[in-house]
Amino acid sequence: MITKSILRDKLLYSMLILIMYVFGQNVPIPWVVTPENALGGGGIQQYFRELMAGRQTVVSVFSLGLMPWMTASIVWQIFQSITRDNKSKTSSRKNYQKSMVLALLVAILQGTVYTSSLQFSVPTHDYDALLRTMTVITMIAGSSIVIVLASSNNRYGIGGTSFLILGNITERLLTTAVSYWGEMAFFRTSTWNTVTLVLSPILWGLIVIIVTVIFERGEIRIPISRVMIHNSFSDEDYIAVKMNPAGTMPAMFVMTFFAIPYYLLRILSHFYPDNKTILWWLDNLTITNYTGLLIFLLLLIALTLTFSFIIISPSNIAEQFEKSGDLIPGLRPGKSTKHYLRHILFRQGLNSGFAMAVVLGVPLSLQILLKSESQIFMAPITLMILTGITATIIDQVQVIREMTQYKPFL
Repeated sequence: MITKSILRDKLLYSMLILIMYVFGQNVPIPWVVTPENALGGGGIQQYFRELMAGRQTVVSVFSLGLMPWMTASIVWQIFQSITRDNKSKTSSRKNYQKSMVLALLVAILQGTVYTSSLQFSVPTHDYDALLRTMTVITMIAGSSIVIVLASSNNRYGIGGTSFLILGNITERLLTTAVSYWGEMAFFRTSTWNTVTLVLSPILWGLIVIIVTVIFERGEIRIPISRVMIHNSFSDEDYIAVKMNPAGTMPAMFVMTFFAIPYYLLRILSHFYPDNKTILWWLDNLTITNYTGLLIFLLLLIALTLTFSFIIISPSNIAEQFEKSGDLIPGLRPGKSTKHYLRHILFRQGLNSGFAMAVVLGVPLSLQILLKSESQIFMAPITLMILTGITATIIDQVQVIREMTQYKPFL
C-alpha cells in the first residue's frame, strides 16, 4: 500500500507539471505572427525544436522549451569530463551557476535565430528591433519557467526532465503517423503496395525498439576480487558495463550539436549574405543530403563514445581499486586496470554507436534516395528516444518499489 501511495503521488505530481507545461505551450506571444517553419534547415532543426519544445500551432512563451538547458547541460558535462581532475575544486553550486549562465547564452542564441524569421502584427518597421528583443526576452523567461517545472518534477515527480520530453515525443509520433497515413493515399496503387507501405515502417520500428532494448538492458560483467572480503559472496562480485554505456542520450543530443552550427551560420548569413562558404554549409548542414547525413551519423558515434567515458570513468575506478586493494583478476591495479577499462568502454561505445548509426541511418539514406520530405523517415529517432526514456522511467519505478520495502526498517 505504501508503494502504491508513493507512486500515485509522484505520478499525479508529474501529471500536474505536464498540464502546466502544455498550458504554457499554448499561451501565444500576442504581437507575433506564426510562420509555418521559422527555422527551416531541411526539417532537422524544426524536428529537434518540436522534440524539446513540442509541436506548437502558435509562437508561445514556451517556444524554446528545454532546448537551452539541455544544450548547456551536455556541453557543460563534456567540459567537466575534459577537466575532470580539477572538478573537485569547484563546488556543485558554482557548477550549477556556470551551467545556468551557459544556458542563458544558448537561449539568447537560439531565441535570436528563431525570432529572425518571425513576423509581427505591428505593420511599421520602427519598432522591429524592440519587438524582436521583447520576443527573445519573453522566450527566455518562458524557458526559465520550463526549467523550474522540469527541476520540480525531477525532485517530486517521476521521470525527471524526460517526462516533459515524453509528452512531446508521443505527440510527435502520433502526428507523424497521421501525416504518413495521408501521404500513403498518393502511393496506394495495389493491395500489395499498400501492405508494403504499412508494414515497412512498422517492421523497422520494431527493429529499432529491439536494438535499443538489447543495448539498454544487455551488459558485460567484469569479475573483480575484493581483498578485504572473505566469504562466498565475494566470488560473485563484478563490474557491470552496459552494452550501450551512454544509453539513448546521444540520439537526443546529436541534434543539439547538429543544430548549434546551423544557428551560428544563420546569424553569420545576416552579416555576410553573399558569402559562398556560409551559404554552402547552410544548404548542406541538413540530413536531407549525404554530406549532412554523414556528419550527423559521425557525430552520433562520437557522442556515444564521449558519453560512455563521461558516465563511467576508468580513471576513477582504477583509483578506487588502488585505495581499496580490489583488483581485476590478471591485471595490476593502476594503469593496467585503467587501460583495460578504457578498452572495454571504447569497444562498447563504438559498437553501440555504430548500431544506432545503422538503424537511424538506413531510413534517412532512403529518404535522400527517394527525395521524399515525409517525416516518417525521422520516426526511428523519436522511437529510439522514447524507448530509452520509457526504460529509464521503468527503472525509477522499480527503485521506488524496492526503497519503500525497506522503509519500515529505517
